[in-house]
Amino acid sequence: MALLFNTFAYEEAQAAYQIVNRDETTGYGEMKQFIMDRLGIDEETHTLRFRKEGGTPGDTQKTSFYRIKDTAYRWLQPLESTKKEIMEEIYLEQYLEALSCQTQKWLRQHAGLTLDHAEEMATSFARAQSQMYYPDPEKIYKPFPPIPSPV
Repeated sequence: MALLFNTFAYEEAQAAYQIVNRDETTGYGEMKQFIMDRLGIDEETHTLRFRKEGGTPGDTQKTSFYRIKDTAYRWLQPLESTKKEIMEEIYLEQYLEALSCQTQKWLRQHAGLTLDHAEEMATSFARAQSQMYYPDPEKIYKPFPPIPSPV
């Protein structure tokens, strides 16, 4: 198994694989996690890749199909996630896509976001934005105190 991984891995992954302490890694899962940590790859990395996946010019239909399927598999992790968790990820992704670019960008900076929390935060963000653009005139436009006349 390790030989197959070593043969087909990317150059960066191969470099990380070379420094794995074989005595400390007891199985494929630990080795994979070590390499992913070393490369800075986490769950959000796969989510971003899935979002950006649109195929490469010159790809066949089958290549595009498998690339999208593989990226979705890495993003949703069906073997480690429950159906409910997978559905929550899909709902959240669709909800974020329905929001304005500015709100999306702000929400995507928050890790571990749930659909309910995203909705609450988006509502608060929209309220804050509207108050910033349309402030309460009584709070801001107070008349200046009268200027005393010179004596």
